[in-house]
Amino acid sequence: MTGAPAKVAAVEPTPAPPGMQAYRLNAPMGGTIRFAHWRPPQGTVAGAALVLPGCGEFIEKYHETAGELLARGWSVFVLDWYGQGLSTRALANRQKVHVADFRRHLSDLHKLVESALPPHDQMPRLLLAHSMGGHLALRYMFEHPRGFDVAVLVSPMVDLDNGAMPCWLARLTAEAACALGFGRAYSFGERDYDPGRVRFQGNKLTHDRRRFFDQHAWIARRPKLAAGGATFAWVRAALRSIRTTERPAFARGIHVPVLVMAAEEERIVSVAATQRLVRAMPRAAYIGLADARHEVLMENDAIRALFWQRVDRFLADYRARAAA
Repeated sequence: MTGAPAKVAAVEPTPAPPGMQAYRLNAPMGGTIRFAHWRPPQGTVAGAALVLPGCGEFIEKYHETAGELLARGWSVFVLDWYGQGLSTRALANRQKVHVADFRRHLSDLHKLVESALPPHDQMPRLLLAHSMGGHLALRYMFEHPRGFDVAVLVSPMVDLDNGAMPCWLARLTAEAACALGFGRAYSFGERDYDPGRVRFQGNKLTHDRRRFFDQHAWIARRPKLAAGGATFAWVRAALRSIRTTERPAFARGIHVPVLVMAAEEERIVSVAATQRLVRAMPRAAYIGLADARHEVLMENDAIRALFWQRVDRFLADYRARAAA
């Protein structure tokens, strides 16, 4: 049973918190990157928080999260990765999530951090990153040890959950497809976005119906936000980037205090790989969220309340240690 088609029109998308300012940044490798910024209400500023979305996502999907960070006193930044949202898209078919090398994303991220975020001597910096954003956050913290003071990673893409397909076969398939000239083609099972195919029942992302349909309501309002799926080149780039994080020195080289929150009903990324990485990191803590699916920040109220409870405790402990 597949369920009824999504009634996207009946869902009102979550509005942006007041005070949002949108900007465009000239990317080092060409094109522009869109990012949003919110200043917190008057009073003491906790610091600057940068939110890194996952694959195919966009700023509007994180309006609720931005509001929750603002309520905690953070100055909030959220970006659209290259090839996603309203940033420059890579291919003529803008539906395809495509990048040849994750170095592209890392260079864009560094440009944003250096040009838009307040310097360290003004306020602390927090990374809050989901899935692919979590993977890129790990790489950034390894390459720029003083870029951020503290990080919260949600369902980070430490490795992909390939189901029954062994990792070596997934890598071989992506490499072969690109070598044969199919790098810009959709990977197996991927296609253009089609709202008529959207189903809440059986989804791998969240138990929360309203939050599940929120992104689709935004796409209905702004069709240019839509993304279909990843190309073979994106898969190859992701798997190559994952291999760089598997070196023993990688985890040991991240000294930023990190809280990793993983979903125990995960079917997108590998929980086992995440746990192995956290055990090898000198200042990392791991929390598994029972009953949660991949998109923890889009989960039901009970799971999200637990998430923020753990995050608040982690950040309070960080502040206490920093002040000692």
